[in-house]
Amino acid sequence: MRRCCIRFAAPDTRFVRLASLIRTSAFRITVLYTGLFSTSVTFLLTFIYGATVAVIEQQTTDTIEAEIRGLAEQYSELGLGRLILVIHERVKDNDDNVYLLTDPLKRPLAGNLSNWPDTPDGREWVQIALRKREEGRLVPHDVLARTFLLADGHRLLVGRDTYEKNKFRAIVVRALGWSLVATIALGLVGGFAISQRMLRRVQRVATTARRIAGGDLSRRLETSGSGDEFDRLADSLNAMLGRIERLMTGTRLATDAMAHDLRSPLTRLKSRIELALHHPPDRSQDREALADILVQTDLALSVFDNLLNIAVAEARHQSADLGPGLGGAGTRRRRIV
Repeated sequence: MRRCCIRFAAPDTRFVRLASLIRTSAFRITVLYTGLFSTSVTFLLTFIYGATVAVIEQQTTDTIEAEIRGLAEQYSELGLGRLILVIHERVKDNDDNVYLLTDPLKRPLAGNLSNWPDTPDGREWVQIALRKREEGRLVPHDVLARTFLLADGHRLLVGRDTYEKNKFRAIVVRALGWSLVATIALGLVGGFAISQRMLRRVQRVATTARRIAGGDLSRRLETSGSGDEFDRLADSLNAMLGRIERLMTGTRLATDAMAHDLRSPLTRLKSRIELALHHPPDRSQDREALADILVQTDLALSVFDNLLNIAVAEARHQSADLGPGLGGAGTRRRRIV
């Protein structure tokens, strides 16, 4: 019978590091500020785009209005023949503008537009879709035009090709879009860098803390020398660890001394009891042995009293460091016990 073995692949260390990096507070704060900054940049770029497009459109309409006024003045002062001649000259000199002069029946008299656009009567501004041949192919062009009714029923149309304006608008949109993408990308890259640096420092702190918890009280937290909040925290913890190490060393020395002081009377006490048990009962010797046992017991109790006094003094010192409120609570607790 064949056995099927299922092996679970170990997680990729890069994925684990990335997941731990994303869970850091520094990365979350960076993402939050990147989002806020990107939103601000989006509003700013939108305002710049709107203002730029508004200026371009205003220039276009102003140019068309100026053309209309100039041609209307030519017609009113010099007549229809002069207007036709001027339109022919302007068509030859400028390919970006669109001109059309028609009779009252909308039949073309002059201009570079083949027919009058199909627009509702009375509408002054119109959009015209044209196709121009460029490099062997037809390219769509949009024209913004204004219509004008002359005194004897003739119609005049002046327009401006907005193809270049639309290209410029597309360039502005792309530039603003790439600026926003670059802002977000730089914010995220900066967030990764800052979070990774902080994560390395936190990992060093955690490694040192684990070694200290394992019993190596000589370990100390590393500082970078920058004086930032990590260095200040490390200095405070190092000072606390130094004090704990001194207290542990003092406690160990005191315990060793107390153990040595306790060993002597307890050893003599044991020896005296064994000696008394090996001899036949004798009233005077038994009384002398009990007296000696009492003396050795008093010596052992005095050592225990010294231990209790040291513990009480240390507890009072810690209560004083904690403050009057906590110290008072500790004192009341000892009294109750």
